[in-house]
Amino acid sequence: MKSKIQSQESSASQHFVKSPSICDSLNDSYQLLRKLQANGGIKLIPHKVMQKYISYARKFSQPRLTPEVSLILQNFYIEMRKQHKLSYNSIPITTRQLESLIRMTKARARIELRAFCTTNDAEEVIEIMKYSMRDTFSDELGNIDFDRSIHGSGMSKHSQAKKLINFLTKAAATKGDNCFLISEMKDLAMQAKISMNSFSSLLDTLNDQGFLLKKGFQLYQIQTI
Repeated sequence: MKSKIQSQESSASQHFVKSPSICDSLNDSYQLLRKLQANGGIKLIPHKVMQKYISYARKFSQPRLTPEVSLILQNFYIEMRKQHKLSYNSIPITTRQLESLIRMTKARARIELRAFCTTNDAEEVIEIMKYSMRDTFSDELGNIDFDRSIHGSGMSKHSQAKKLINFLTKAAATKGDNCFLISEMKDLAMQAKISMNSFSSLLDTLNDQGFLLKKGFQLYQIQTI
């Protein structure tokens, strides 16, 4: 996969969709609300049946990527990398983001118990990824700006996040384990001279952006190594 990405990096042509205006967002929300109200009479699937369906899907559905789907995901990832390279001192876009795209695409296909992922699965996942980045990565003009990757709040939080990630990465390499309790991360944050007032929001942000993965009660796994 990595070699394919590198070989096709020069041919990537996809671009991010400009972030919608507030009016567009409100209109989208209104349309969604109308659809939900119109479908209010639909009989819901019982909770136990849904649990069985999910268990069955997890056990028996293992979708695979087709070449077309792989190309779509690769091009989107390459474009993210290109945009990141144009940003000064931004948090890196790594293969973790590509792995997340692949996992979500397979999950989308698994919902329908399909053996192969479709281009529609990939496109829907990319739209989800774009939507999740609109508020945090967009500048005032709606363009994707990776220098604003920590809630668009400027270099203060950006620097704190980068510093915490660096400390966590070094600590993980030292102890040979990339999982940390919140208490351990607080200790590292204090060593990095990060304000405890912003620690919780910083943790949530890193989790939202995929740099930290929640693994259990007060336990996180760093995704940069």
